[in-house]
Amino acid sequence: MKWYTLLLIVCLLTGCTIKKEIVEDIYIALGTAVDLAEKTTLEGGNEESGDELYKITISVPTFHSNQKIESQFYEGKGDNLKSVMMKMNHTSDQYISNSKINVLLFSKPILQLGIQDFTEILSQDPLLSGRMLLAMTTGNADHLFQKKYPHTNQPLGRYLCQVIHNNIKTFGLPLMNLHQFIYELKGEGMDPVMPIIDAIDDRVSLTGIALLKDAAYVGKMSLDEIYPYSWMKQKHTQTSFFKVKLKDRKELSIRNLKTKMRYHYSNTNKEMSLYIRLTGKLMESNEAKPVEINTKELNIMINNQIKIECESLVKKFQKLNVDPLGFGNDVRAHSKTWNEKVWKQQYPHVKIKVVVDSRIVK
Repeated sequence: MKWYTLLLIVCLLTGCTIKKEIVEDIYIALGTAVDLAEKTTLEGGNEESGDELYKITISVPTFHSNQKIESQFYEGKGDNLKSVMMKMNHTSDQYISNSKINVLLFSKPILQLGIQDFTEILSQDPLLSGRMLLAMTTGNADHLFQKKYPHTNQPLGRYLCQVIHNNIKTFGLPLMNLHQFIYELKGEGMDPVMPIIDAIDDRVSLTGIALLKDAAYVGKMSLDEIYPYSWMKQKHTQTSFFKVKLKDRKELSIRNLKTKMRYHYSNTNKEMSLYIRLTGKLMESNEAKPVEINTKELNIMINNQIKIECESLVKKFQKLNVDPLGFGNDVRAHSKTWNEKVWKQQYPHVKIKVVVDSRIVK
């Protein structure tokens, strides 16, 4: 009887196989650019069709026998990525797969309009990877896609990913993929951010971090603000180098910088304290003549510099009423009476101080 049961199960499971994608028979999209359709306004209306809110450009690499890689582009309009991909496949000679998309690039007008509905639909698509990176560009996203980048032979989507990952590894830029974005968007007491990348000459460069409220653009962080943001955002960070500004306009470089951070919130005083510990090694100055400085004085100088930068950045967040550091989430985790509505009213007025303990050696 057991053999008959086993045979029946095997027969039934033969119809449960997943359709395989043969690389030679499909186009693999690695990058997606999202812009507003030409007639779409920042209020979300479209003069011609309410279903064509977005203009979406897909980048597909083509590989030649001489090892040269070129990108071909497919464009379409619609209200979500899935519907646009279906339209593209109607006009393509081979199936266009979206299962390997590495990066999703939004134009600034798209983020100003808000992308909550767009990203929620993305997160429900089982073919899309939650590790897909999200980024913003200040110009048109499709223009960045169609520029030539002669210094690299990487497929466009992979090249953009490597630019972002290099900044994560080198400068401590916090990772923002689809999974993390949805988590911070849906989570209580936190707001997501998004790296800003722009084409400068024939290269793509990180130019800042977009600040979002309810998945809509409200402001940005500069490149100089990435360091203090990453130190306050992540419990542990490791960056390749950091520059310290001296009083005489000289600079010192610190290598192998590691940080540890912890929060403490006083519900009685409505005050939050951030404790940041830094360790690293002093390398060199930007001057031909070596700068002689006492390490004790240097650590005091670093403590003051980082404290000012961090507290200034926190005030910026409070002024914009955004919480990219997740202060509300941290307070919620340690309070049984936490209420999101009350916290949103309190947040712009909460006193937040930063205490820095740097231990830099020569």
